[in-house]
Amino acid sequence: MDLNTAFAQEGAFIRIGKNAHVDKPVEIVHFTTADAGPSFNQPRNLIVLEEGSSAEVIERHCCLGEQETLTNAVSEVFLGAQARLSLFRIQNDAPQAGLIDHTNIHLSRDAHAHTATFSMGGRFVRNDLAFFFNEPNATAQLDGLSLLDAGEFADQHTLVDHRVPHCESREFYKGVYGGAAKGVFNGKVMVRPQAQKTNAFQENKNLLLSEKAAVDTKPQLEIFADDVKCSHGCTVGQLDEEALF
Repeated sequence: MDLNTAFAQEGAFIRIGKNAHVDKPVEIVHFTTADAGPSFNQPRNLIVLEEGSSAEVIERHCCLGEQETLTNAVSEVFLGAQARLSLFRIQNDAPQAGLIDHTNIHLSRDAHAHTATFSMGGRFVRNDLAFFFNEPNATAQLDGLSLLDAGEFADQHTLVDHRVPHCESREFYKGVYGGAAKGVFNGKVMVRPQAQKTNAFQENKNLLLSEKAAVDTKPQLEIFADDVKCSHGCTVGQLDEEALF
């Protein structure tokens, strides 16, 4: 993230005014041509939803050339009181494209954020997604799908930071890996001492379609409050041959 802060030159700025509701999805598409040779791109997005507003945002990264590219993207999202955001990140890029994506989402009182991350292609993908609950009664839903084949690689890291009481988060990530694909899931839920009455759920399920495919999964809970409801789990397995028959 610091590297992006130092060298970011382009990106998108979206601001939704108080009590405004955007009826149609807003799509951010980052195009990379890389015609002159390998490229290193560092876009930065800022999304602000003011009090009582709502919007749906779709973000894509697309490589149109044949040269190798690396994108180091950062998105900062701020939700005002009672704001609602759906953020869909579709990562289905060219085989020679690499993506590092860092997204921070800050929630105010009664705000709700839903993210869905679809990692389906590219040389490698690294996602760092962080939620920060700054005021009570906020909710968050984190969904993710890694669908990879050949030698593709997807690295999913999430942080849900419960800083205040009476907030809820639900996280559900799935992975399907074929060929020599590899996936990583590292999800962390932090419940701080003052975040009483927190309700947090985290689950990661993975399916391996070949003997060369692999996944490393590490769900984490760090709880420093005593009046909470928190659970987490993970599964890794192959298709049952009898069931398949």
